[in-house]
Amino acid sequence: MADAWPSLDVLLPHANPMILLDRVVAFDAPDILCATQVRSGNSFGLMIALEWMAQASAAYATLNKEEHCAPKQGYLIGVRDFKLFVDHWHHGHTLFVSSRHVFGDVHLGQFECSVLHENKSIAAQAILSVYVPSEELS
Repeated sequence: MADAWPSLDVLLPHANPMILLDRVVAFDAPDILCATQVRSGNSFGLMIALEWMAQASAAYATLNKEEHCAPKQGYLIGVRDFKLFVDHWHHGHTLFVSSRHVFGDVHLGQFECSVLHENKSIAAQAILSVYVPSEELS
């Protein structure tokens, strides 16, 4: 059910137009699946896959909290095994971004991520390491 999860503007510490995912499709810890439609004017090229993965991981972190609170700003501190299996993104195509929390806690974690075509073939994959400070930096 598409309306089962909060919208990404509630789950991410971003504002439009920097929210690059469209919706949460499924969430069942340790996994989240989000969807996005490839937009025109993408000036980031293939590397935008890393931001899609980071945003899916951030949405997971917000949904996985025991109590409801605003999303916290986190930092991408490492990327391992980043692989691309496409040479471009097709404008208008729907892609799915999966993220699986494989290690860590609320402050330091690691996520195995993939960008999938509608037919579930892998377009990109990476392992992301993220850090969320215990207090917001001012």
